[in-house]
Amino acid sequence: MIATENPVVLFVEDSDLDFEMAERALHSDSPKVDVLRAESLSQVMEHIDDKALTLIIFDINMGSTNGLKLLAEVRSECQRTDVGFIVFSTSTSPNEKRSALDAGAGAYHEKPLGAVAFMEAVRQMVLPWIEQRLQ
Repeated sequence: MIATENPVVLFVEDSDLDFEMAERALHSDSPKVDVLRAESLSQVMEHIDDKALTLIIFDINMGSTNGLKLLAEVRSECQRTDVGFIVFSTSTSPNEKRSALDAGAGAYHEKPLGAVAFMEAVRQMVLPWIEQRLQ
């Protein structure tokens, strides 16, 4: 079955720069993807029933919001099995990685330093999900 809507990737991210780099990285390789942003539980939940929602990527080190708590709340509210949940964080702490996986993340990726490495990491993390959705 071929999807008729563009896949949606939702970034739960408080950094304007990180979101803009992620958006640029994805649109340069896959213009048929809608890249959205949320910064709170209510904003995430506005998109949770979107049939094109493919992937939610959480930053856990957000200034005003505990990203791990937000991930756990979204996972408890969302019963969908066709949506991926990934943490993309600057934290290298094994404890935070374990906590993210315990909270419901399917994977944990560390944000690299530098724009080029960051954008490449986003592509490698997201494009397999997009390709799968577009099949």
